[in-house]
Amino acid sequence: MSLDAAMNSLQEALDRALDELPYRIVADRVRSKANEAGVRLSDKEIDRFVKHLAAEQDGEFRFRTWRWWDRRELTISLGETDRDQILATFESFLSDGLEGFVQGISEDLASEILATLRTTWPKQLRHESRQVRGFERRLDSRWGAAIERLLMTLIVCRELGELAAATYHGDDDAPEKLVDVLSRLHARACQVTEEIVCLLRSGLADGAMARWRTLHEIAAVGLFLSQNDMALAERYAEHQAVESFRAASEYRRCCEALGYEPISDDDFTAIKESRDQLVERHGKEFATQYGWAAHVLGVPRPTLRDIHRAAGVEHLQAHYRLASHNVHANPTGAFLRLGLLDDVDVLLAGRSDVGLDEPGVSCSISLSQITVAFATLSPNLDLLVGIKIVEMLRDETISLFDQVASEAPLCG
Repeated sequence: MSLDAAMNSLQEALDRALDELPYRIVADRVRSKANEAGVRLSDKEIDRFVKHLAAEQDGEFRFRTWRWWDRRELTISLGETDRDQILATFESFLSDGLEGFVQGISEDLASEILATLRTTWPKQLRHESRQVRGFERRLDSRWGAAIERLLMTLIVCRELGELAAATYHGDDDAPEKLVDVLSRLHARACQVTEEIVCLLRSGLADGAMARWRTLHEIAAVGLFLSQNDMALAERYAEHQAVESFRAASEYRRCCEALGYEPISDDDFTAIKESRDQLVERHGKEFATQYGWAAHVLGVPRPTLRDIHRAAGVEHLQAHYRLASHNVHANPTGAFLRLGLLDDVDVLLAGRSDVGLDEPGVSCSISLSQITVAFATLSPNLDLLVGIKIVEMLRDETISLFDQVASEAPLCG
């Protein structure tokens, strides 16, 4: 049973229970009067009586003889007093008991349906797995070459990053702190790119674009740092103290509601003192989100866009805005999906064979940017050759994604 069918069954059962409710109240009154006469009515008899009432059948209703040796007849009639009590019970239920009744019915039925879903899940999982494998085969037949070229670019960039790190390690002229920061940013860029490749292979263009947003930020910061001296890289590394203080402050506000252990006063004081010492040394601007870049940019409260502009990647701002729609819960993100054709008005809740070119092309550009920035800090011939290979692979990747995007999709 699918969840959709199960939920329909749940609603149907709830509707039946609510429809029978007035008759249940009448049946309870009849049971009470029977008890007063020394007669116990079984639940089955009450259920049969409720069905009789719900069917709106005229005439008297006879309960079965409960003991064959007892042939007494008991006639139960409901008068005005009974009617008033039934109405009062029903009104009281509507005002005070309906919510609890619905909640109880929902929990009981949900438990039953979940048990059924657990039983049928292995079969459903096999069906879903076949669907996914079929989709991925069709996607690979269309986008496979482009995605593989992007993966090839990633592998070369990763190896070039390793070569650059090893080269700079033995170079006394290489800026040590800048090398350390850029090597970390480049490693993170490679990891994010691998995440994007996985999302592209699964037909999740919007998710891949959201991850490219992170990759673009990494590339922009890496480019900006590579264009400045080692002092800026040192401030960038030291800014961890500002972020740690902000995180600790947020944790303090939330930990009680979450049931987490609070930060001790001594630990919080140490975090704050570390932040305060750096702010005193670098100025109050250092305490802002991108305060590590304030003195270079000449802006008291710099933004990421200021860094984009200084790094020379502001021309990608429109793409960055597009990617942001897949990160935030804004209206455009709800209505605009890369994985949908322009003339298709459906809701996309999973995989699609459409729109992979946008994140694929953007990813290849940003990965090459951060790789080139790292490899050109103190380049030798080997690194220069590697840079040329990366640029050639980037162009091939862009060409392959553009070519596939111009064709009609095989599967949506």
